[in-house]
Amino acid sequence: MDRVKTNMKRFFIIPAYALLILGTFLFSSFSAKAESFTPLQKKAIQQVIHNYLLDKPELIVQAMEKLREREQAEQNNNTKKLLRKYSNRIYHHPMSPYTGNKEGDVTLVEFFDYQCGYCKQVTKPIIALIKNDKKLRVVWKELPILGKTSLIAATAAMASRKQGKYFDFHIALMNNRGGLNRQSIMKIAKSVGINTVKLEKDMTDSAISTYLEDTTKLAQMLGIKGTPGFIIGEQVVPGAASLQQLKKFIETERNRKK
Repeated sequence: MDRVKTNMKRFFIIPAYALLILGTFLFSSFSAKAESFTPLQKKAIQQVIHNYLLDKPELIVQAMEKLREREQAEQNNNTKKLLRKYSNRIYHHPMSPYTGNKEGDVTLVEFFDYQCGYCKQVTKPIIALIKNDKKLRVVWKELPILGKTSLIAATAAMASRKQGKYFDFHIALMNNRGGLNRQSIMKIAKSVGINTVKLEKDMTDSAISTYLEDTTKLAQMLGIKGTPGFIIGEQVVPGAASLQQLKKFIETERNRKK
């Protein structure tokens, strides 16, 4: 019984509320015949269900666990459908920078923000994967959600593509441990050989702002609410992942494709 009480607290369920939900659910099973019941009979059935659940409260936890499993399965299904529907925008958008094997058998997509500490944390594991896994392709998705400076950094990074410096600039921005502002962003750009005068001009390209807006909308549709967020195969993986976790996701995806 103690375990049941603990589980009930874990699910933040008020017993009366849970009883109402389950009672309604169970009573609905009689819906096909409900019209044949008198009000008094309906009330009696509800009372029986109410008393039964009070006598066996563990059923509340079991039912809520089953409901959560069902909702998770439904969410996974919806995610798979969305990933298929927006596949081209996710994996093959002509403006999305990528690193690694162009014809790789597995693609890892990362949504990130240059001011996100967790994004900086996962940079080294991703670079290690690129160096050691010659069949991997990594797609970088700018998702500047941490304010104006994040947007400036993302715009500058996208503009650096025109000088063939995206990856170097990306790594330099991620390795930066100080605060970012427009001046520091340009200083970092210059440190990797970028012509900052040209960069400033290229940053005004409306195609970049349109792309960043499109990426933000894409992330929202896919349920990516923060950074970093990863997509690999049929999975959306939120939060910072370790090197071992990323390897496992890649291995799972390769096995799925066999």
